[in-house]
Amino acid sequence: MPLLLALILLTLAEISLYVTLGAAIGLWLTLAVVLGTGLAGVLILRSQGRHMIERLVNSVLERRNPLTVAGHGMLMAIAGVLLILPGFLTDLAGLILLLPPVRQAILHRLAERARRRAADLAMEAMLAPHPHRPGTDRAPQGEVIDGQAEAEPPPPGGKRPSGWTRP
Repeated sequence: MPLLLALILLTLAEISLYVTLGAAIGLWLTLAVVLGTGLAGVLILRSQGRHMIERLVNSVLERRNPLTVAGHGMLMAIAGVLLILPGFLTDLAGLILLLPPVRQAILHRLAERARRRAADLAMEAMLAPHPHRPGTDRAPQGEVIDGQAEAEPPPPGGKRPSGWTRP
């Protein structure tokens, strides 16, 4: 529900910006800006697709973290998509994502969140009792049935049992 509300509010804001800026700069200039940013988004997506593999290979050969290169490429692709979408707010968000310091800050924040989450998961795994680990004092759960087992003699008639049932 919050996502739907955010999409409705974004649509209303975009429409109001179209009307306001269209009245201020004129219809043709408004359409030129929308088409120009859309074209810029397409060009960004094309260039990212072409150069991403090359940058990833170079980062691996130079022993740098390829996830940083992939993250920058992904954010550039998102910027391209935002520029393609018609609207001044999405264009502004796309243009902001094109700035390298902004992308670096976003990637740094995502990496910190991933590190904290991985540390929390590791701590949970270390502290959680494990039933097969020696030294854990966990009683079996559920009903325990005590019993004995005996090997049955082979059936009469000379048929040999299969290898799965042989004692």
